[in-house]
Amino acid sequence: AIQTLIQPMKKHNTGPLGAKPKEKKAKDPSCRKIQIQRGNAGPLGAKPTEKKAKEPDCRETLIQPMKERGNAGPQRAKPKEKKAKDAEAEELQELPLEEEELDEFFLTLFGLYSSSHDNRGRPLMNNMDLRRFLQDFVPAEYTNKALGRADFMYDEEIERQQDLSFAYDLSKGEASRGLTMKAFNLCLHKLKLPKRSKDMAEKWFWCYLDLLTLFLKRFRFVVICCVFVFFHLFCTLSNWKAMPQKELRQEEPRKLPRTCSKTCVGTGRREIPEPFVFI
Repeated sequence: AIQTLIQPMKKHNTGPLGAKPKEKKAKDPSCRKIQIQRGNAGPLGAKPTEKKAKEPDCRETLIQPMKERGNAGPQRAKPKEKKAKDAEAEELQELPLEEEELDEFFLTLFGLYSSSHDNRGRPLMNNMDLRRFLQDFVPAEYTNKALGRADFMYDEEIERQQDLSFAYDLSKGEASRGLTMKAFNLCLHKLKLPKRSKDMAEKWFWCYLDLLTLFLKRFRFVVICCVFVFFHLFCTLSNWKAMPQKELRQEEPRKLPRTCSKTCVGTGRREIPEPFVFI
């Protein structure tokens, strides 16, 4: 009985009794042939895998244009183009300066920083002015040394000015107010600065000239307006002074009643009114 049951199951490859027989799928020979032709023959019935396109390497994309240029290294930064301001400054610095121009400029600086004057109106630089001058114009690395020696040198030059006041065309009182231009130059030479006073003055001259030209270029309109306003004010003031002034009307003094107290003109005292006398 068992064999009679198993034998038909073997023929039809059926499962347990009463189950429907499985239908075998027909093999598609064309799919296998296509896989073999592509060289990607996986297991039977597997779908052919599609080859992904290789992404270009970032290194290759960067190096390829370098190789074409003949420069396999990284691209060098181009030198910055000089601005018009720097070019103008270099051209100005190449121009030679005469000693008269430097002396005149140095004299104007001395006049700007000096706060004292002699009886004739010539500038004199006191100790505080000298320290302020050195702080502004001496390089930062030499400022402390220069300020330390400036007080000592200032006292020496003042004593020399007082002793030789006739040589500086000053009185002793005027010589004690501050340094003259000659004494100031001697003081700068004795301070042992990194550069001579002439070289420093030449450097400052070009620095001030560059700042002045830059200011005039940027604020030209403002400067013109200020000049126009000052000129207008000057004209109005001159016209006002030329006009005849009106005579002030003198008001008559008010007559006070008899009983009121009067004020004496000379002494400023008040007179006490006399009492009424009845007869």
